[in-house]
Amino acid sequence: MLVLSRLWFLPLAAFADECEDPNATSWIQMKLHYELTEKSDEGYYWSKRGADRFTSSSVNWSVPDISESPSWIWPNLDHEQVRHSPLIDDHLNIYVTTTTKVRKFDQLGKLLWTWHLGEKMVTAPTLHEGKIYCLAGCSTDQMHIYSIHMENGTVDWNVTMSGRCGLEANSLLAVGSTLVMPFASYTAPFDLLLNESGANGLRAVSMGNGTHLWDFETDDIFWNFAPSSPDDSSLIFSASCGAVYRISLSTGQVIWKVSSPWRLIPWPVFCGTGGGAMGPNGIFYAESNANLSAKAGTVVAYDASNGQKLWQKDLDEGYGGIQYPAVGRLGPNGKLAVVVGVGENTGLPPLLQGGAKQKYLTDPEFRAEMKVPHFKNRVMALDAATGETLWQYDEPVWDHFGAAGDEERVFFEPGANSSIEGMICLPDAQGIPVINQFDGTVFFSSSHSGNLTAIKDSNNDGIIDASEVKHFAPGIAFLNSPSMAPGLLVAAPCWGPVYTFKQT
Repeated sequence: MLVLSRLWFLPLAAFADECEDPNATSWIQMKLHYELTEKSDEGYYWSKRGADRFTSSSVNWSVPDISESPSWIWPNLDHEQVRHSPLIDDHLNIYVTTTTKVRKFDQLGKLLWTWHLGEKMVTAPTLHEGKIYCLAGCSTDQMHIYSIHMENGTVDWNVTMSGRCGLEANSLLAVGSTLVMPFASYTAPFDLLLNESGANGLRAVSMGNGTHLWDFETDDIFWNFAPSSPDDSSLIFSASCGAVYRISLSTGQVIWKVSSPWRLIPWPVFCGTGGGAMGPNGIFYAESNANLSAKAGTVVAYDASNGQKLWQKDLDEGYGGIQYPAVGRLGPNGKLAVVVGVGENTGLPPLLQGGAKQKYLTDPEFRAEMKVPHFKNRVMALDAATGETLWQYDEPVWDHFGAAGDEERVFFEPGANSSIEGMICLPDAQGIPVINQFDGTVFFSSSHSGNLTAIKDSNNDGIIDASEVKHFAPGIAFLNSPSMAPGLLVAAPCWGPVYTFKQT
């Protein structure tokens, strides 16, 4: 998600590489070679934003055909904002988190329980060892952390501690006995720059009882923060302007850091809404922009053991680094790929009256007279070893000021402005792409048109033609990606409904 404060940041730029904490070198020299597994350690199929602890957004099983009808739909009659990808446990139960509630459904759509908090939860929850962990209070000076039993929706423990966590679509990460969350320091200059939105660090607590373990603060800004864990002892993540950090999970101490190549002054800057993901080849991939007004983004590959840059891919003009990448194989015999969502984020819906609202929504010529910008949106598959483009797919340009669903809400729901759900979703150009390694299909969830698109280069010619694309069109922008498990796909646009596709 992108809150209004993204419009207020000034474009700036760059720093150089540096290494710290020499005491950590005894174990960071090892090359990382994990395999992308079919489940989490506990058997959960989709445990957090980005699917797993690596934020890989890749799966390895047969999923339903999205061109067929959903098996069941949760109608979301109260128009709650669905900010995050639903979570899926080892029994194919589905956990849908809205602004103030978590609902558990079985795979057939039966509601099993609802947990109602009554205050905003803007950070994506995570599943871990029989619990679902949630974070609230990010717009206040008090962070509220909850451990909830997955079986029955009752609270195991909850703690309140001072601090803020930002209003973006951040994510919790559970590794071993440690729960990691975004942390925002509102001391100068971050009090002005973050404006209650992004984060500039991490906080770690014990998953046993919420005891505070450590805080890690940086001079960078993180947006939609979703760290990865390449092993059981460290975290790796990237910032808005492309800086990359690897830190110790037990202490929060820096193992290595690569500063942004674009920052010219030692001052926190916001450059865009991208992030990073860990690959099974020991490489971390970071997607970012040079600054907020940059006309093209960049994808950079780093050796996770030491931070060495391996390759850099500069994107075409008009295509910013606006999302976290996905990493996985394009089919059982396909290449290991980094799939990136790139493009332009939409803005605020226009202020219109009377019949102009419907005319704006339905008449392209009227929108042209209003000089509506044409927003671009693309998904690209890159060779994970070299950064070479394998294929790319462009969505038709979006000639609206705002995202699909946001405009209708502003125009036709007068109470939206005062709702705890918020007036608009204001998503990035698309959700994180998802790679299905089982057959090489890539899923692209548009935050422009609200289309979910399945793309497969079946003949491996590097060109995506109409026969290699399938669509599901709810017409409501996605804030995050669909979630998947064997024979199951769950798609949750910003304002719902939530659609579940199930193989029979």
